[in-house]
Amino acid sequence: MPDNFVPLAVESQLLASLRDSDFDSFSAYGEVVDNSIQAGAKHCRIQTKTTSSTGPGRPYVRIVEMAFGDDGCGMDVETLHRCLSLGWSSRFNDRQGIGRFGVGMTLGAVHEAKRIEVFSKREGGTWHFVHLDIDDFIGSNPIGIAAPIAKNPPPEYRRLVDDSSGTLVIWKKYDRQPKSYDNMAGEISDWLGRTFRYFIWNGLELELDGQLVLAHDPLYLRTDKTRFPRDPTAVQLQDIVIDWDVEGEDRGAAGVGNSKITIKMSLLPQAWRERQGDGGSETAKQRRIPENEGISILRNEREVFYDHIPHFKVKFEEIDRWWGCEIHFSPALDRAFTVKNIKRGAVPNVILKETIAKKIQGTIKDCRQRVREVWDVARATTNAEAGSIPTDHTVGEGVARDTPLVKGKLDSGKNLEDETKKAIDTFFSDKADQDKAKLREIFKSQPFTIQDGQWNGPHFVEVSHLGGRALLTYNQRHPFNSDLSTRMDVIESGTTNGINDAKWLRACIDILMIAYAKAESLIDPNEVAPPEQILETLRLNWGQFLKAYVETWRKQNEQ
Repeated sequence: MPDNFVPLAVESQLLASLRDSDFDSFSAYGEVVDNSIQAGAKHCRIQTKTTSSTGPGRPYVRIVEMAFGDDGCGMDVETLHRCLSLGWSSRFNDRQGIGRFGVGMTLGAVHEAKRIEVFSKREGGTWHFVHLDIDDFIGSNPIGIAAPIAKNPPPEYRRLVDDSSGTLVIWKKYDRQPKSYDNMAGEISDWLGRTFRYFIWNGLELELDGQLVLAHDPLYLRTDKTRFPRDPTAVQLQDIVIDWDVEGEDRGAAGVGNSKITIKMSLLPQAWRERQGDGGSETAKQRRIPENEGISILRNEREVFYDHIPHFKVKFEEIDRWWGCEIHFSPALDRAFTVKNIKRGAVPNVILKETIAKKIQGTIKDCRQRVREVWDVARATTNAEAGSIPTDHTVGEGVARDTPLVKGKLDSGKNLEDETKKAIDTFFSDKADQDKAKLREIFKSQPFTIQDGQWNGPHFVEVSHLGGRALLTYNQRHPFNSDLSTRMDVIESGTTNGINDAKWLRACIDILMIAYAKAESLIDPNEVAPPEQILETLRLNWGQFLKAYVETWRKQNEQ
């Protein structure tokens, strides 16, 4: 090396700084499982050694060691010697499997622990051992990995590996634990079951502390090898396939000019989403539906991203937990998906992101509409079944009752008894005789009565003048009433932002009155017709225009 050259890195300091890489604990565990899969393992077992410390509050369960064992093909002595070397891989830049860069296992390990031990054996060979201990390298340059020595795995971890071949990785001096292990174990199992679900379905057995890891399908299309094998399955929607150009140097490395991206989508079972709010039910929580408001991105069937895609032109809402989406791509498109060398946080580049958003927007809109339709029917049925039970309309009814105003003229010649019976037969024919009798008494007791109903048609409200009294029946199948009821339910739950709610309600009132003004503008001043016919036309147009405005509003909020 020429005298004027300086080292590219101070190795011991670099190794210490790499402990603060862009890993998290789960991604670090995943890198070891990746290697087991690449080695053809059918079983991958993870075991933790912990200790509990007492103090204020609940005890803290600390990880002392974590071991990963498999029954894969194992490593020969030369490969074992190099396996902890950063940047070296027997499969470097290989686009066929799930590994590629040669840094994942070591970076993940040192992110979590200071000492890494690796035992490996090829079929017909003997066990050999190498290790890396950061404490041994402090202040030393250059640093390296000593040659493997013949050594059997510790008896306490012997069950994790196969007799004929396999690899055992042990993390010691574990000092980067994010929280108490009793709170981590379930999350680790869930993460492994979702990340490696396709491999589990294809025969891989993953085990954590003696318990089998079960698959979790965010599309809810498969129930085999999951916690709920007898569950109903989601509706599988049409796959969307995109042909995408392979970029730059990846074109030559992958040996192809373009590659397919497959988008799989589903609509979760209706039995789980009969009513708004079902997403918070115990059934939903057990099936992890509340966390299902993201998109899963998979590279060679290994999940590398699960979340809301940042700066995506699809605004996610709570309703979006009821559909699922997977985006599948091959390593040939690593550049397009900005895959990191640790297979964490991969997201589409700007152009691809826009393309995917355009492709799935129609399906998302359809899914939302189908979910809302089910909720609308359930809400309308509930309100209709309530019959004469006092509702949250009683405030308005009370104000009208206590405000002295002139009597109406439109229905001055009508008989209250006859009109009341007619209204009940029209809107509440399915009620029991006892409920009908109660309704008649309510109608007679106050100038205005408001009830909720449901029917197909453009009217969002029906006004029945009963001869000195009036009945307002809200059509809960109309999108205006549906959206209003939905928002009111959320507001009453106390989980929303007051400023946003106020803005929404103000817009709601504005749209209601704009639709009325539009309907009023269609009244022909030269037309001669009975007043009731004119009013009926006004209400019909009002409802139709209101529906059109609400649908536009929905589209604007989805963009």
